[in-house]
Amino acid sequence: MAQYLLEASTNKATKILLSQPRRVGAVSVARHIAKQKGVRLGSDVGFQIGGRKACWDQTSILVVTLGMIPYL
Repeated sequence: MAQYLLEASTNKATKILLSQPRRVGAVSVARHIAKQKGVRLGSDVGFQIGGRKACWDQTSILVVTLGMIPYL
């Protein structure tokens, strides 16, 4: 769903945040979306969980665990 929202957006600076309750789920969802979009994980699609992070300022879809939301 996030990919479709991003594609439908007319604003190039659109960023989408997805939350997952578990760390494994967040990483798996991020990898799956990156694979579907044909991009490298951490570039256009990334994740941030606890001490692990694979994202940049240009990341447009970010998957996080629920505990990371207050720190963004």
